[in-house]
Amino acid sequence: MPHAARQPAMSLVPETAGVPETAEEKVMKPYLRKLMREHRTLNRLIRTTKALGAQNELREMKRLRLRIKDKIAAMQRHYYGRALSV
Repeated sequence: MPHAARQPAMSLVPETAGVPETAEEKVMKPYLRKLMREHRTLNRLIRTTKALGAQNELREMKRLRLRIKDKIAAMQRHYYGRALSV
């Protein structure tokens, strides 16, 4: 199955030109980046596992990926009033 062309990653945070970050944002942004990396890693692992046919492991990884995606969206809604693309 051919993979779709990879889209450029959307920024985790909207542009805030000239607006200083709060202390909370300084902590939150690296955490969001970490969650995004985990989500991408799980996507790659799921593709590999799907090819091997390991259904139980695949199901658990998909659940974990969904929990991470939900966390990312909730944090983005809390801080920016909307969820950005994951």
